[in-house]
Amino acid sequence: MRLGSLLILLALLALPVTAEEGAVRRVACVGDSITFGSGIKDGETMSYPAQLGRMLGEGWEVRHYGVNGASML
Repeated sequence: MRLGSLLILLALLALPVTAEEGAVRRVACVGDSITFGSGIKDGETMSYPAQLGRMLGEGWEVRHYGVNGASML
């Protein structure tokens, strides 16, 4: 896992989250080819948004908005 991804995850976990019982909390992963999972054989399951979704577990919906070849600048 890249350091940036780890820092984002730690920041998310540090935020106080209040939601109604049973409500789904949503996270949008927006970015370039790193977010997309460029160069990874199985980007659907091995990109960092997919891994983040597994780490957060039930009650969280992680959306993947990475675009291959795009620049964050």
